[in-house]
Amino acid sequence: MTVDLKTLIDENTECEYKEKESEGLYKTISAFSNTNGGCIIIGVDDNKKIVGFDFSNKSLEAIINKINDTMGVQPDFETIEKDGIKLLKITVQKSGNIIPYKGIY
Repeated sequence: MTVDLKTLIDENTECEYKEKESEGLYKTISAFSNTNGGCIIIGVDDNKKIVGFDFSNKSLEAIINKINDTMGVQPDFETIEKDGIKLLKITVQKSGNIIPYKGIY
């Protein structure tokens, strides 16, 4: 199923797409925390195809715990559903403190 991502939000310096949970997700959260903030939409592959996010296997809980435990930031989490496909939107605010991920800023 092809869904126009522009109806969600364009990818730019304040919004990124990720296919799934990965190290790149946490690096992006750190970067957004240390700059102007931004959003990450999980469930979109490198070719901009919407593949969805699997909420059934505690993936969301694992992501939330890792962010809280390793980074100490509190982003907002939102489920987006487009044509029956669920995506996870993480909105990160600019932090007043420098936020590293694995010692890297």
